[in-house]
Amino acid sequence: MRKAYTLIELLITMTITALMAIFGIAAFQNYGKTTVFEQKASEIEGLINQVEILAKNPSQSAKSYCLKISSDRFSLYRGLDQECKERALEREVLLSKNEAVVDETANVAYRFLICDLLGNDCYLKQADENFNKISIDKKTFFFKLEDSNGRKSNFYLSVNPFNLEVSEQ
Repeated sequence: MRKAYTLIELLITMTITALMAIFGIAAFQNYGKTTVFEQKASEIEGLINQVEILAKNPSQSAKSYCLKISSDRFSLYRGLDQECKERALEREVLLSKNEAVVDETANVAYRFLICDLLGNDCYLKQADENFNKISIDKKTFFFKLEDSNGRKSNFYLSVNPFNLEVSEQ
């Protein structure tokens, strides 16, 4: 009858325990990063939906609401004019340094979702670095949120007057 473990048995047990700890820690860290990214994507979707809610229930000083989308932030503004050129910041979602909005459209630096309260219309506008209008597309809008670890969240925005449809793919 044996009363103790051999050195080999102890080394094998310690090795297995160490390997399980290493893989467990790596999986936990990846889970944490994924959760933060998914939370950011959900926050952006909420901000887009907030534009529609505010457009349907505007404050007295607002003539429009707009969402400005750039590579590093999403900004929700209350417009003091119909085109949202004069505006006051309502809420902003900043992206971290390893997250970015990816857009395959050349020369597009900013995208605006504008809900004109006087005209009862929502539309999309694209602009370059100097805020020169590139195009207006009243129907659809697509952008990707990506981070440096390869996580992606695709947003497809369909615009109808005062009815936004956001789907995250």
